[in-house]
Amino acid sequence: MKTRNAKLVAVLLIICLALGLSGCGKPAVDQSKEVNLVWWVYGDKPKDADLVVAEINKYIKPKINATVDIQWTSYDGTVFTNKMNLLSSAGDKYDLVFTASWVNSFQLGAQKGFFMPLDDLLAKYGQGVKKAVDPMFWDGTIIKGNHYAVPTNKEVAVEARYSFNMNLLKKAGMDSSVFKTIKSLADLEPIFAKMHKADPNVYCYSNWDKFREYDIIIDYNIPGAVRVDDPNCRVINQFEDAPFIAVLKQMRKFYQEGYVSKSEKDAPLQLFTQGKLLCAAFDNNPYIDLERSRDLGFPIESAPAYPPIATVNSVAGAMTAISATSENPERAMALLNLVNTDPVLRNMFSYGVEGVHFNKVGATEIEFTARHGDYSPPHWLFGNFFILYTVKGDPADKWEKFREFNASVKKSPIFGFFFDGEPVRSELSALQNIGNEFAPTLFRGSVDVDEAVRNFADKAKGAGLDKVLAEMQKQIDAWRAAK
Repeated sequence: MKTRNAKLVAVLLIICLALGLSGCGKPAVDQSKEVNLVWWVYGDKPKDADLVVAEINKYIKPKINATVDIQWTSYDGTVFTNKMNLLSSAGDKYDLVFTASWVNSFQLGAQKGFFMPLDDLLAKYGQGVKKAVDPMFWDGTIIKGNHYAVPTNKEVAVEARYSFNMNLLKKAGMDSSVFKTIKSLADLEPIFAKMHKADPNVYCYSNWDKFREYDIIIDYNIPGAVRVDDPNCRVINQFEDAPFIAVLKQMRKFYQEGYVSKSEKDAPLQLFTQGKLLCAAFDNNPYIDLERSRDLGFPIESAPAYPPIATVNSVAGAMTAISATSENPERAMALLNLVNTDPVLRNMFSYGVEGVHFNKVGATEIEFTARHGDYSPPHWLFGNFFILYTVKGDPADKWEKFREFNASVKKSPIFGFFFDGEPVRSELSALQNIGNEFAPTLFRGSVDVDEAVRNFADKAKGAGLDKVLAEMQKQIDAWRAAK
């Protein structure tokens, strides 16, 4: 009888596996057919990217019978956003894509139908990633009751800081003592003046500011925001708010003085990486100066710009969506689940190939080889920080400090709110086009602020801005009442 029962169990197990089931009741991915997943990411292609992807594919094929083709684009956010909008609007077939609040808009992509709703896929094939990612990310990225991307599990808030290339600062006869004078963007001006005098070929600033006084409701280029210090959650047009305009005018002054690049093609991160930029307003996290210094090969120190706060934009600051055109969404979710839970794979995506780009010096500690610079993409492109190896020289408590940071941050008054643009779809489409016309030049400082803001406002009002702002306020009021 026992033998008969054992044979029956064996037969059932074979049937389960053949049907692609795990545990006969929990569906697993049907892996009977090998697939290739196309994954579009933000950023320039690293020199050793093909080598690393080949090793990644050797690792994942036995696990999910799939390979991945990573498509790199540019560190120019406009180039990346336009590329993905074009592909998605044309219905091109791809599987995964980097999306965020600040590039290839997560919110607009979801509302335009470019991204697939993920809750069912997460429940069936993404239990690991659902558990791995901090609940604050999931709570803060719900659109109309569903999730449309998997957040990168990292710092939940952002602390904007002015990051300096210390070699360039020293070249201009300064050191970190000047950070004590920095209380606002305007306080950078005398520092930039000295740098520009010492070397006019060095750009001083990144022609972009983080505007962290505001939680932007849809997109940086579209009017509609709530100040993070406003408990009443009043919706405003940030392009008409005095502190916002003051920053725009300061950027205009920097532009006129020659402190920022006048080329639209110069991406701040790229300039900084190349050692051509003195200062950039980057989002920081614990020990980021140490990490950037090591990755870029020159010392970086930073001064506070805005205190850390969890916003709609920070929790959606780095995410991966599954394209609505994907023919293998189950396998795409299986890959995301693996990247976020398998330390070996996760570290390949960030650090490259063991023995080529890094060597292990402990169970979870590595040191880089001389080829590290040939493959060092941003960690936030791909997934869970908390299973990354620490690098020799990192504090032993690095990831614990990240967890403490996440647990202690202040939340924006509209944290967790996402705007449903359906009632004003046509107005939003017009505003996006108008915003793309005016906002980039305002941020860069290449136009007269008063005239551009006035023309922006006139066009925006003609396109239905007041209706959009009223709808935003209506939805926020309803959201607050429901809470």
